[in-house]
Amino acid sequence: MKFNSDAAGSLGIIGGVAAIIYAAYQTHKMKNAANKLEMSLEDVAKRTPVDIQKAFLDKAVERAVDREVHKAVQNSAKFVTSQIQSDMDGLIRKDVNAAYADIRHDVEDRVTSAVNEIDVDALKTDIREKVGNKMVNQLWNMSGIGKMLGQNESSGGLDLSGLKDVLNALPSWERADFLRKYMQK
Repeated sequence: MKFNSDAAGSLGIIGGVAAIIYAAYQTHKMKNAANKLEMSLEDVAKRTPVDIQKAFLDKAVERAVDREVHKAVQNSAKFVTSQIQSDMDGLIRKDVNAAYADIRHDVEDRVTSAVNEIDVDALKTDIREKVGNKMVNQLWNMSGIGKMLGQNESSGGLDLSGLKDVLNALPSWERADFLRKYMQK
């Protein structure tokens, strides 16, 4: 399964709109708090004989409002970013798990079909012939049959030079049986 970029884009847009709405709400809330603060400051200013300049108070209130709005926007942005990242991680993890299952199923099918195509009887025959040929050649060279055949030919005894050709014409397991019997004597 492939990653759906349209869904991620839609999710990002929805998250952005939610962040803007949340920031607007927080701004409204902070403005209300600032208005209440301004009203209470004006009441205090009216009751106290100290003369505080209105420009100074306005600047202080504006700074407080800006600071609180900035905090609210930062918090909203962090919240939306973490939600989008969490949702994307979940989607990616889901897609990877689905792709893994598909790939595993495909590999299992291919391996199963490859194993089913193996001809066990032909494989056994090939292995027997290869092992038998190797065994006959090693026994032929190690047991001295070749030397014996050479001695018999030179000494005028029986001509056994065709014995190797006869043995090679036999299937490998029969050659092995013949050589086992020969070695036991």
